[in-house]
Amino acid sequence: MGAAAQALGIPQIEDALLPVGARELRISDSFPMVFGRPTTVVRIVEQAGAPAVGQLLLVWMERRDRPPSYRATACTPWAGSLRSCVFVSDAELDWPTIAAKFEALEAWTIDAPCESGSSRTLDAGSLGIARLAGDRASFYGCNAPASRGETEAGRIAMALYSYYLLIAGEAEQPPSA
Repeated sequence: MGAAAQALGIPQIEDALLPVGARELRISDSFPMVFGRPTTVVRIVEQAGAPAVGQLLLVWMERRDRPPSYRATACTPWAGSLRSCVFVSDAELDWPTIAAKFEALEAWTIDAPCESGSSRTLDAGSLGIARLAGDRASFYGCNAPASRGETEAGRIAMALYSYYLLIAGEAEQPPSA
């Protein structure tokens, strides 16, 4: 999520300033074992009295010693041999409905751990939620959310992750470089 913000030149959520009554939600997945594959960030901004608006952002890492795989909307400056790139999808979605569904699925309020133990699963995805309401930023993470149905928080995370994947699937892939 931070890489997409950095590449686009928008503030990290904890540094963002929103008008009174506005809030922002950024939801993403990650597969740390997969380098260079685009990951979708769902970004939704809501303002009092206005319909929610959103973006689908596909973000990936590039290495200086390899040719780029995708054409990006924007990239960060090189940090040594790496940089982050982002492609802003043109997908037209019903953002007010999507925002309402994420609200109903508790994206704004979930804070209990989804895991019922201390085990972590590698290469199984991770749900990441960054929220800004007023001047209060909060974050939520769930490792391997698709297999966390043993607790109430796990079931909520599973539902959020499933819906995130549905929305993320609407993003067209970045064009080849």
